[in-house]
Amino acid sequence: MVLDANVLLDAAVAGRPRHALALRLVRFLIETKADLRIPWTTMLEIHSSLARFRIDGGPIEIALFASEDEPLEVRTVAVDQAFVGRHLTLGLPYLKAGDAVQLSLAKADGCILITEDKQLYVRAKEASVEVYRIAEFLDEVEGVGPG
Repeated sequence: MVLDANVLLDAAVAGRPRHALALRLVRFLIETKADLRIPWTTMLEIHSSLARFRIDGGPIEIALFASEDEPLEVRTVAVDQAFVGRHLTLGLPYLKAGDAVQLSLAKADGCILITEDKQLYVRAKEASVEVYRIAEFLDEVEGVGPG
């Protein structure tokens, strides 16, 4: 499963509109020991977003959603020459850099993609990638709505 940066930010930053929903997702992923992966560039996206939040709105309240006893284990995938050769040659629809990397990783590795980015969601559907918004995924696995 590939997680978009916005999903991790929703879980980590209290006060974001989807925070409670993203925390439910994270709890599920921890409990099921899901095979999670993100391209290392996602860490840059998260850092950049946190810096922007601080500039735009002052202090940020970070929510701890994992612990040493219950870690959210995420495999970071290097975006190197081998990655480009394997993943970015798939003839996928155009997206900006970070989104293109996430879509190509999900497509090449046959992973579910979870995102709240509208354009990435649409392009993933076009590319026949199994893609969900947070609420859709939780509905699928829990059998309940976004509540």
